Amino acid sequence: MFEPTVIHGRYSARIDILEKEGNVLKLIEVKSSSIDSDATGEGSPFRGNSGAILATWKPYLEDVAFQYLVLSQAFPDYEVRPYLCLVNKAKRATSDTTCDQFRLIRNEQPGVRSWAPEVEFLGDLEHLRQEHTLAIVDVSNEVSEIFDEVKMAAADFAASLGDGKITRLPAEISHKCKACEYRMPSNHGDKNGFRDCWGSLADQEPHVLDLYRIDLAGGKNHNLIAELAAHGQSSLADIDAGILTGQSAVRQRLQLECLSQGEWASPDLPGLLAKHQRPLHFIDFEASRLALSYHAGMRPYELAAFQWSCHTLVDAETPAVHYEWLNDEKTFPNFAFVRSLREQIGDTGTVYVWSPYEISTLKEIRRQMDQYGENDRDLMDWIDWMTESGNTRIVDLLQVAKDGYIHPLMKGSLSIKDVLPAVWESNPRLRERDEFRKYVGHDSLGKLLNPYDTCLLYTSDAADE
Repeated sequence: MFEPTVIHGRYSARIDILEKEGNVLKLIEVKSSSIDSDATGEGSPFRGNSGAILATWKPYLEDVAFQYLVLSQAFPDYEVRPYLCLVNKAKRATSDTTCDQFRLIRNEQPGVRSWAPEVEFLGDLEHLRQEHTLAIVDVSNEVSEIFDEVKMAAADFAASLGDGKITRLPAEISHKCKACEYRMPSNHGDKNGFRDCWGSLADQEPHVLDLYRIDLAGGKNHNLIAELAAHGQSSLADIDAGILTGQSAVRQRLQLECLSQGEWASPDLPGLLAKHQRPLHFIDFEASRLALSYHAGMRPYELAAFQWSCHTLVDAETPAVHYEWLNDEKTFPNFAFVRSLREQIGDTGTVYVWSPYEISTLKEIRRQMDQYGENDRDLMDWIDWMTESGNTRIVDLLQVAKDGYIHPLMKGSLSIKDVLPAVWESNPRLRERDEFRKYVGHDSLGKLLNPYDTCLLYTSDAADE
């Protein structure tokens, strides 16, 4: 049975796959995470060197353990065996297990907004049974180890549903609240789960959670967030800069100073940028890692680099020129990808990236050249040179921003999606450049839009046309 729902008392569990073999119920939880059976051998992929369950796997195992609890109580006369169904990166795709053999078909119902796709398999079904890239792993030992813990937690949750009303369980306030998916803008009224925990302290701007690396503030084992909240404080300005220590303290203190001073840029920043050899190449890669590989012979989640873009700036007065490459053929793209990139950026000038992603992508393509026998020695040497540690041609602008720029609008973030809007708003000269004028937009109240929102407007207008 696929996705059966099992109910026992106040417990309800939807099981991905339930298989009955005589008096045995096989509970199979399907996850998109992967293991490498070649690397783990006979050992458990869910445990570290000390034998303890790895933190990354524990939420999945707790999920299985709860389903095991409900199924065992609902059917006490059966033996229940728990399994995780995962992707096995030790296996390679065949012509019958590549992603193009699976077609998604929209199954829409008149008057119904939601829909579930149907999947049509185009290849040889018997080959698929023999050549699939899945691993179904018995997790009985891991479930047994955490079962009592999960059982107690489940009882607490069930008790909160008693007497016809829900009793809200208290939540710990800490730096983990920064990633709360229920944190909404204050103008969303009651639709704000973050405010259920924080109360009136949720609406402070700027909020204490916006501090750069708030998880390190105050030192290890010091819950600064809870301490401030206990005193009715949640503003970024409530933090005492004197308690900030460690490698992140310098940037944290500068961020607090920016609350009153506004934008901060290192005095060394102009000189640093002036030293970079022209032309300046701003590169960006797009790649994917699919569980179902693009091409036969590839492992699940193996890199396929299908697009690069490059904006080349010759001098400060000349508009940047945009170049791009996109794979539009049903062939393994990575080697053509890197050849075309080399043709564009060559061996001279500075190459700007944001984060190590582009360099790690080139390193993986270099490994694939060895793996797949792509014996282009000249290209191999170029990739080795481009990715070697200390190559001054490669400049990570994320690190430049980390060392040399802070703006209150960034809210402690170094994501380019937060840095760019901050620079855009604070630098009128940037918006006055001819090539950027088309990205200047305002909302209905006249407020300046950030470039990402403006691009969305262009996309929406193009779709309407």
